[in-house]
Amino acid sequence: MKAMCLSGFSGVSGNMFVGALLDAGLPEGDLRARISALPVSGYTLKIEKVQKRGIQATYFDVALDRARSQPVAIFLKCHGCGK
Repeated sequence: MKAMCLSGFSGVSGNMFVGALLDAGLPEGDLRARISALPVSGYTLKIEKVQKRGIQATYFDVALDRARSQPVAIFLKCHGCGK
């Protein structure tokens, strides 16, 4: 069993954390399989190696399909919060 200790004393963004997990050895295929098992659709995962100021990292992002109604957008619209 492997364990990881995370000290996010000043916060950590979700996409940076997932990118760090991938850099630490989480296989991309495993991540994609687990996310695709969730009961959601209408998204695309973006995973790519980037280099900024001499530091290499993995960029992770979830792009929502704008053509589909997303649950949060429907919730906000129904409660008068959305446009």
